[in-house]
Formats: sequence, structure tokens, C-alpha cells
Amino acid sequence: MTVALLHMNPELGKRDQNVARIAQLVEESLIKGAKIVVAPELATTGYSITAEEVSTSLGSVSPFPELDRIRDLAERYAAYVVVGVAERTRASLFNSAAIFGPGGLLGVERKRGTTPWNARGDTPFKVISTPYGELAAVICSDTYLPDWVRIATLQGADVVVAPANWWGDYGQEAIWTTRARENGVWMAVANRWGQEVDRRGADPYVYDMNDAPSVVIDPQGKVELRHRAEDMTAPADKILYATMSIPRARIGAKSNPTDTIANRRPQAYADLAGPCFVPTAPASCQAGLPPAGRVEIRVLSYVPQADPAANLDLVASRWGDAPAELVVLPALGISGETAQEPLPDWSDPPWSAWREFVDRRGVQLLVTTIRERPSGAGARESLLVLERGRLPRTVPAIHAAGADPGSGRRPELVDLPDARVGLVTGHDSVFPEIGVALAKAGADIVVIPSSLASDGGVWDKVALLSAWKSDTNAGFHLAASDAAGFGLLVESGGMYTISATELSARDPVKVLAVDIPPVRERKLNTYYPFDLSVLLGQKPPP
Repeated sequence: MTVALLHMNPELGKRDQNVARIAQLVEESLIKGAKIVVAPELATTGYSITAEEVSTSLGSVSPFPELDRIRDLAERYAAYVVVGVAERTRASLFNSAAIFGPGGLLGVERKRGTTPWNARGDTPFKVISTPYGELAAVICSDTYLPDWVRIATLQGADVVVAPANWWGDYGQEAIWTTRARENGVWMAVANRWGQEVDRRGADPYVYDMNDAPSVVIDPQGKVELRHRAEDMTAPADKILYATMSIPRARIGAKSNPTDTIANRRPQAYADLAGPCFVPTAPASCQAGLPPAGRVEIRVLSYVPQADPAANLDLVASRWGDAPAELVVLPALGISGETAQEPLPDWSDPPWSAWREFVDRRGVQLLVTTIRERPSGAGARESLLVLERGRLPRTVPAIHAAGADPGSGRRPELVDLPDARVGLVTGHDSVFPEIGVALAKAGADIVVIPSSLASDGGVWDKVALLSAWKSDTNAGFHLAASDAAGFGLLVESGGMYTISATELSARDPVKVLAVDIPPVRERKLNTYYPFDLSVLLGQKPPP
């Protein structure tokens, strides 16, 4: 099927004029064969609107009679049209998307993110069945954290469209690419162009939307279409067309074979239901955490060998002089691919040398993985945790990988004197619920020893780096190293990135001191009961 994105310039406050222009572009799209058409966020009003304007002249009331021509076009061409509107109800004002189709008005999505004029969306995300696949809509920055696209996917979405009004360089494209890949869905984002003067504050502010990207991304994370008005000689309204292909067996079946869907373990995400790190979080959430201080992190990047002694020599040669309380090695960073059966005797060389190295260097916590073969079980990759003054221990992975069914347990947390650290394998890290669950459980730093990019699967270096950077939107520092020879160290300021430093064969060691207090101020999404019923696999509430 063909999707059309209306990369247009809504004029602030001119609703009737904008609606007429949208209808014109919709008709042209449908004549040219589009079956899904998406207009930007607040396409009928412009962005810098006030509650008073929405309550009086600019607000639209369902079933949106001013959009009747667009509704009629959708019916006539048996197509699906999504339009961003400022919605007014008797009780509230919402930043919404109206969805029209062959049956008229098929649904309304309300943005969960809030501004000074709009309330938080209060209805469940809805998936609409079409002959081309299941269709869902989210709005602009509701893609910032993984929750809402994930819920739409779990309810069967094959295509997720996003009316947007998101300018500037905030890693939007990386976020949208990650959302497509981690859910195995098409993402189609319709952004806008132009300049708009926001006069709502004490001083006027000019929004320059000409760098706002519109994109279409396939389920493997490949960008099939990309457009910004600044790339045009003379910016103007433009209809962007792309072709989407969905397997016939998937259409109507709500069957998604993507690993991060098929192998979910909802019991591991129970912390999503906790009350912490949301705008209304109780003070008791902070009471159970270690004091917030400063932590020195060292990440090392290398391709592990099969000889633990050789790996130790490599690490020692690259160590440097800077101290580090927390050390992250790539997956299999001590033993390589060789499965350990039985588990090592840590009092014998070369394993004892690793324990001595950790203690001598003043390391509080070192994390990697190991292939272990527990009695009566097949080989599995588990976290290997070395804490100063304690015997090393292993922690099984959460999700199924190969013959290993996964433990389904909650992510591992370790409290250091000045921070809480969450530990996950590389495979576990790409299940998007894990990052948010760790954040809600109080993880200040998330550690990822990975072997995903070295196993020849779908998560290559570019995809993993993009996913890890997007994960930190949940408001934690991140330290990751993959056995393919690269890594990432991200310093978070709470809900934004201060720095993101990549490691490589040429630059294999990074040391960073991170401050913990800013990440304790993060504010995550607030869930309705019907959201949790989908994310955690529970029965919907009455």
C-alpha cells in the first residue's frame, strides 16, 4: 500500500484556511493512490495555541463537522486519513488525532504528553483493522519513551503513524527507528515546516520548523523516506509518498514474529506498575535508595579471546591510572565463547587473578557475561557479577535466546554506596519495557555487557547504539560494551543527554564520573489501569 505524509505549513490560528489546505492535499494524495494519509500534529490550528483559543475559536468537537470534506474523501476512496486537531470536550481540552476511514470517523487518539493548554489523553490506544494491516496512531513526543508505541503493537498494530510537530535536533529519527525495530512495525511520521511566532510567554519566541523531519521506517529500522523542508531550494508544502509491504499472513491475525514481541516476559516488568518516578511520586520512593553521590565508571571495549588470562592482560594493559568504582566489560569479556562446565573455581588461576585484580584496583563492581552450563541444563549466557569482597556470582538472562528459555525474573539491581545500578544482558536490553522498569525501580546507572552485534543477528552496531541512546530517555546513565568491539557511555541529566561517548578499537577505554542527583529527578509516564493491563499481560480492569 501507499502511505502519504502531508509535510505542510499550518498557519497559526487560521483553522478554516488550514482545513481547506489539508483537504486539498488529502484529495491529491488519494487520487494518486494513497491508502493512508497523515497530516501533522495540530495541523488545523498551528502549534502555539492557548487554552482560551481552543475553548472558543480553534477547538474542534467530535465528530468534527469542519472536517466533513476530509471524512467524505476517506469514505469515497476507501482510505484512512489521520489529522492532528485541537479537541474540545465538555470537561477538557486535548491535543488529538482524528482518524477517518471508509466508515467515517473511526477513532480519536489523545496525546498523553501535556502542555499548558492540553490535558493528558484519557482513552486507551486503539488499533483499527484495515485491508492493509492493523493501524494505530500516537502523537509526536509520545514516541519519546517506548510505552505508547509498545501498547499499540501489543494490541496488534502493523503500522504506527505519528502526526508530529517536532523540530530541532533531539535524536527524533533515532528514536523512531528504534521504535520501529523493537516492535517490528512500520513507523510513519508526518512533520511540518515553516516558522511560527509563539507569543504565549513574556517574550515572543520564533519556532523554525524547517529542520523538522518526516520519515517512513520499515520494521527492521531501515529509513525508507526522509524529508526536511530545509533540504529544499524553496520550502513549500510537499506530499511524501512511500510504499509499505506487510505479509498477508499477518494482516488481521495480530501476529507479530518479532523477537522482542514473541519472547516478552511480562512478569519481569512488574516495576512498571510501581508509583515511583512519575509526577505524583511519593517521597518514600527516594527513601529506599542509596544516597545520591558521584560514581566513577570505566567501560572497556575489545573482542574477547577464549583465554581468561589473555583477556586479563588486555584489560590490565588498557586500564590507565584513573580510579573506577564500576567497570563494564563486553559480554564474555573474561572467558570468551567457551562454556564453563562446571562453573569456575574462583580460588584457582586464572580466575583467582581476576578476583585479585578487582580487589587490588578498588573496584566496587565489575560486570560481564559468561557462558555457563548448569547441571542438567544447556549452555546459556548469564551475567557475571564481581563485587569487591564477595565471591563472583552469575545471574541468568531474562528472555529466551536460542535454547535458553530465559528466567523471566526481574532485572538485577546492585546498590553501591552512592548509586543503584541495574544489570542486563545485551539481548535483554532491547526489550523496551526493561529500561523503563529499571528506571522505575530506581536504577541510576544501567550496565549492559552485550554480545548482540557479534552474533550476526538483526541488532548490528548502528541499531544497538541507537537503541541504547533511546533507552536513556528514561533518565539514567548508561554504560554498555559489545563483544564485537564497541561500546557506549551516556551521561544523563535526568530526562536529557549531557554526553554520549562511543568506544571503538581505536578508542577502547572511557572513564567518566557521573552525578546521581539529576537522574533522581526524572519524571516517567503515568499509566492508566488499561495501559498496565496490556503491558503486563493482566486482565483489563472492570
